[in-house]
Amino acid sequence: MTTYEELALLLVDALKMPARREELINEFIRRFNSEPIAEGTPEMDELFDLLMTELNDYEPNLELRIGHDWLYDDERLEEVIRGRLSEIRRGGVKVPFV
Repeated sequence: MTTYEELALLLVDALKMPARREELINEFIRRFNSEPIAEGTPEMDELFDLLMTELNDYEPNLELRIGHDWLYDDERLEEVIRGRLSEIRRGGVKVPFV
């Protein structure tokens, strides 16, 4: 079982540790898809579902992004994560600022 806070902290770590970013994003996706969330709410589940969909479009390798306009790089990923973390905080989840 996982919590929204634990999932959000993976994203905070992904912002702090670019060298481990892909690994941390994959861990977020794995845990969100495979572990029940303690005290989940429909609103927060919807927000995390949307975030997970956005994270699936992240591709750090430029060569793999060529010809795939929907895929994005690290700069856009940081914008996506920061924006969603802000929404997650407003939803009451305690997440440190990065």
